[in-house]
Amino acid sequence: MLNKYRLFQHRLFQRANGVFYFQDNESGQQRSLRTKDRRTAEKLLHAQNEAHRLPTLNLTMARAYLSAHDAKMSTRTWAAVMREMGTHGIASSQERCTRTFCSKAFDPIRHKPLVQTTAEDLLSIVHSNGHSVAHYLRRLRNLAWGRSEAAWRQ
Repeated sequence: MLNKYRLFQHRLFQRANGVFYFQDNESGQQRSLRTKDRRTAEKLLHAQNEAHRLPTLNLTMARAYLSAHDAKMSTRTWAAVMREMGTHGIASSQERCTRTFCSKAFDPIRHKPLVQTTAEDLLSIVHSNGHSVAHYLRRLRNLAWGRSEAAWRQ
């Protein structure tokens, strides 16, 4: 089977800024590997190929890596983030958040794990509800992203 991502002219290439890039065989598009280290670039390219060949295995491996980092990360649901959001700000803001997140608009993702949520899940909520729900969903996503990003920086 031909790898989806090949080394440019059978080798990694490095631009003037020192960053490694790779090329997509199907589209010809070149993308950054966001590293200046050759070994890291080769590992990332290998991961890209494996993700394309075995997407289900890749998802399972990602969950294993996440659980090794934070045992609850792979099972944490949006409901937990909603509860956390309800503790931020002054009392009136907390009440407003709690009331908003109890609405039916958030039912599609309420009990869904964060790591299993797709862009389509969030977009369906945005498109089927008003601006207020979109605003709170954005705040909710930012809180969830901020929490996980802070954990990865440690």
